[in-house]
Amino acid sequence: MVDIGRSGRVIAVVAVVGALVAASDAIAVRRYTRTGDGLPGGSGWRTTPSVACRNVMGRRDVFGELSGITATGPHDAWAAGYCGTTGAPGVWGTYVGLIEHWNGRRWLRVPTPRAQSYTSVVAVSPRDAWATAGPSHAPGISPPAAIHWDGHRWSPAAGGLPRNAAFEALAVTSSGVWGVADTGDASSPFLVRRQAGWWSRVTVPGPPMGDLDYSSAMGVDPAGGLWLGLQGTPDRAEIAHYQDGRWALLPVPRSRRYSDLTAVAVTSDGTCTVTTEEYDSQEDASHRTLVRAWDGRRWTRRSTPMGFDIDKATSDGHGGLWLWSSDGHSLIRGDSRHWTGAPQPLRGATTKNGETPTAEVPGTSTLWNVGADHFRTVPRSTFPFSAWGQPVIKAFRP
Repeated sequence: MVDIGRSGRVIAVVAVVGALVAASDAIAVRRYTRTGDGLPGGSGWRTTPSVACRNVMGRRDVFGELSGITATGPHDAWAAGYCGTTGAPGVWGTYVGLIEHWNGRRWLRVPTPRAQSYTSVVAVSPRDAWATAGPSHAPGISPPAAIHWDGHRWSPAAGGLPRNAAFEALAVTSSGVWGVADTGDASSPFLVRRQAGWWSRVTVPGPPMGDLDYSSAMGVDPAGGLWLGLQGTPDRAEIAHYQDGRWALLPVPRSRRYSDLTAVAVTSDGTCTVTTEEYDSQEDASHRTLVRAWDGRRWTRRSTPMGFDIDKATSDGHGGLWLWSSDGHSLIRGDSRHWTGAPQPLRGATTKNGETPTAEVPGTSTLWNVGADHFRTVPRSTFPFSAWGQPVIKAFRP
């Protein structure tokens, strides 16, 4: 236990194991021991056949996209998204939520409660997985905000949530299932926790939960603790940590006047890493990206390659990180010594808005990546979605 004084008050901070030390910008290759993952041999990106939307919707004039991916091992992974059909000009078509499962050999569709789309999925074991549904824009469809997989079927799991609530992110810890939700109005997002089959709001100390991408600002450490990014104002970013019934606050250092928190990730050694964009004035378009790691006692600043804006951070399962930049669809891996460049998924491996949902596969060096193949056109489409294609799933091995 470490005590940190801040603004005349003492905050108890639970120490985590390990540290990321400063590293050079040199690009170097790191090798990992590979284990079987059911994929063809060799390294690099490989496309694995996803469920085709035409098999889900029963029509040719279809498109689809995957926006969530998770894995518990080489033979258990889930992908979530939607399939849709185009309508007449100016008329929305029909949408249906899609969740598919990797059994170590192929991806198969699994029946789910009715929803227009599923936005994210997180699994902790083959018998325990959670998925979130997107808001419905069609009459007669009231999808549950969350569903749960018990090893046999997906079932609604939204008890205690407001009727119009939708999740931005989910995380499973030793203290329960946590989620960041909103109700689609002007209010700020809020934190909820599920215990005994019921969701309830949780008050988080520190600044309010700001306009962050919580799918990349929420993490879980190996000890089962929850890490959550907070940003009330451009000059006040903090990390909240929950463990054993107690909250701890960590002010995120900054070297310029303003700092925007962009990602929070927890590596397999327990280190919490945050990425920020810093600038001198709110009218100043120039900024620099910084990476800092918390080792339980202090923040350590790491260098990053020049011109690399970090939008997503994911553990690589070996004490390092995968860092993504949606602007250039760039991918690098960082460990305690080096940053390692990696080839890009290129065709069809990113979603429409440039995000890159990824998940590392425990016990392997594989990284799953999902999205849509935007280089394939929709046949016979009369609606302006001609650049939308089929769901795509790719796997990367160094």
